[in-house]
Amino acid sequence: MPSVIVDGQEIEISASERLNGIEIARRAGVEIPHYCWHPGLSVVASCRMCLCETGTRNPETGAITMMPKLVPACQTPAKDNTVFVTDSEKIRQARAYVEEALLIDHPIDCPICDKAGECLLQDYYFLHGQKER
Repeated sequence: MPSVIVDGQEIEISASERLNGIEIARRAGVEIPHYCWHPGLSVVASCRMCLCETGTRNPETGAITMMPKLVPACQTPAKDNTVFVTDSEKIRQARAYVEEALLIDHPIDCPICDKAGECLLQDYYFLHGQKER
């Protein structure tokens, strides 16, 4: 049966399934942060929050070859022998840069926002170790 590796955990998929990195990570119990992806909409991969490391596993030898650049998990298909790494220093740094760019002109306390404390922007801000500004 086809399988995908997410953070070292092997997840079996059926050959007919069309999943992306975010969906297969959820199946593995890993939540990849994202703003622009929604399962009912087409993929735009514009927020870059879901960047992850990917690679391929050689089915004969089991050797894993990682790609040199980060890719958006929302746009990367979870195919047989695909490897996803969702947490590394490189990924944390990239996500911190994305957060920083989004928050340049946005107050994190959101005093005029109707969501007031219940938004992904705030959740990810605190998740990534940022402090109150």
